[in-house]
Amino acid sequence: MKTEPIKEQNRILIIDAIRGIAILGILLMNVYVGGQYWQDNYLQDLISDYNSADFISTIFVQSLFEGKMRALFCMLFGAGILLFLKNKEKQYFSDTKKLHFKRMFWLALFGLFNGYVLLFKYDILFMYATAGVILIFLKNLRIRYKLLAMPIVILIGLFNSNLDYQKERKKYFEQIATAENMAPNTSLVKKEEEKIDLLKKEEDLIKGSYIDVATAIYPKVYRGQTKEFINRLIDNIPLMLLGMALLQLGFFTNGWQTNNFKKTAIIGYLIGIPLVIYDWYFFIEVQNNEDAKNSMYQNQSINLSFLVYHLQRIALALAHVALITILYQKGWFHSLFKRLEAVGQMALTNYLMQSFFLALIFYGFGLNLFNDLSYYQLYFVVLGIWIVQLWYSPIWLKYFRFGPFEWMWRSLTYGKRQKLKRTH
Repeated sequence: MKTEPIKEQNRILIIDAIRGIAILGILLMNVYVGGQYWQDNYLQDLISDYNSADFISTIFVQSLFEGKMRALFCMLFGAGILLFLKNKEKQYFSDTKKLHFKRMFWLALFGLFNGYVLLFKYDILFMYATAGVILIFLKNLRIRYKLLAMPIVILIGLFNSNLDYQKERKKYFEQIATAENMAPNTSLVKKEEEKIDLLKKEEDLIKGSYIDVATAIYPKVYRGQTKEFINRLIDNIPLMLLGMALLQLGFFTNGWQTNNFKKTAIIGYLIGIPLVIYDWYFFIEVQNNEDAKNSMYQNQSINLSFLVYHLQRIALALAHVALITILYQKGWFHSLFKRLEAVGQMALTNYLMQSFFLALIFYGFGLNLFNDLSYYQLYFVVLGIWIVQLWYSPIWLKYFRFGPFEWMWRSLTYGKRQKLKRTH
């Protein structure tokens, strides 16, 4: 079986560049996971001052990147699987399939390494590896069926969001019933105090030794790879199928004329930006307005407003790719794109290194900054990591053919040590 890497001249560099942007973009959301209890105080802190640096910076980042980078990375993963299998198409399918399964097995182990060694709470590699096993049986679907993944993922997102909404609504009615039989707010105050106490204990662990941090993080890693696993898988597999279709249609390979990319960008932004504005309106005026939220719980058993988020993240993800490709075609930001290509070629290494950097910056065995930075300050952490990765990725690839984890992944997949150093 052929074990040589894709030759430099045969790489689709625009895909590497888009992948590099997706890897860097994902960090904008992952920095919350590593640096704060953003799940618990996000709403209240963010809208406490509309003129604050926290609000202005976060509304910009969340509007343009939250959900979009994850959707884009899923699409690229699906496209990457199709490219990998296409490069092996001269092999017997049984051999190719076996190689693919080995590749996904080792990717799953990298995911476990990311969660249980690098201590990142919400690893995606384990879930991607599982999705990859399933996708090989769907790769030959006709393009039109793969494109159906777009409305399917939106409807799945609406369904899952309403499941969460039903839980919140049930909790609301339970609180009303409890309040009628107890002293006013007694149970709510008690629950809030218990929650704050648990968070304080967790923060103490995260600001401790490596073992202390692991004690706090492991339950979250386990939950993400078990209890929350199926929902994530159901959401991401359609996005990966959509990525396969877009690759076949030439969208990811710079295979369209510039005018078609312009149309895609314009339509995507015309759909996505108004929906993002509505999303923020719903977020501020309904979800964080006690009277409006209670009225919603009382009068709406199903909430169609959640459809907006799942539609806008797809529209903006596609618009971003179209805009990136236009810039790439015109030759603008050439030096930056060369660096982004290197980041994308070393996607696995850079993803894992981001977890390492976050642990080193925020956990007790490092700089111990967990929960000490405000939202806008977290973006300076992101910027610093971006600069480091944009700096070292092209330098590494000047002397080596793969990133270190890409080399390890390839060697394990083929059961043979791959040549790493370049020969000049």
